[in-house]
Amino acid sequence: MLKLYVMRHAKSSWDDDDLSDYQRGLSKRGRSDAHRVSEFLMANNIKIDIAYISSSTRTVQTFSYLKPLRIAKIKILKNHYLANYEFLLKRIKKTENNFKSILLLNHEPACKNLTEYLTKLFLFSKKKFIQSKFSTASIAFLEFNCKRWNQIDRHQAVLTNVISPKNFDHESKE
Repeated sequence: MLKLYVMRHAKSSWDDDDLSDYQRGLSKRGRSDAHRVSEFLMANNIKIDIAYISSSTRTVQTFSYLKPLRIAKIKILKNHYLANYEFLLKRIKKTENNFKSILLLNHEPACKNLTEYLTKLFLFSKKKFIQSKFSTASIAFLEFNCKRWNQIDRHQAVLTNVISPKNFDHESKE
């Protein structure tokens, strides 16, 4: 079984008007959210073999909070910035088969479009996921019943979970 974790970067800062979109870093909330997501992944023993990360400042900074996961191979890729989901899917399909789990850390709308393209079954409300946006610092958990990345295609994944910092806010209020 192969696992793909599709993550959107954490909340970016808009404090400096002189920075390009590519150069924008994380806001205070973004740093906090990235840290909370990292803690969740660590607490749930999520293992990731390889990460593909857009080279924008906010995605690289988001990934810096995930370093405790000790991901074996990390690729920071300039051509992932503003890439569409088809381009990202091609990258994933070229992944070596010894890697059984991938983190894709990227931007909207590619994160949501890729997740929707790949997903066949939802273990929770599909309508809720489709109607909502893929919020910052969210991660979709996809599983494929195949052994090689080049076998994955449309509607073959099971979306087993989506976590978001908003989930943690809701849990803390209960």
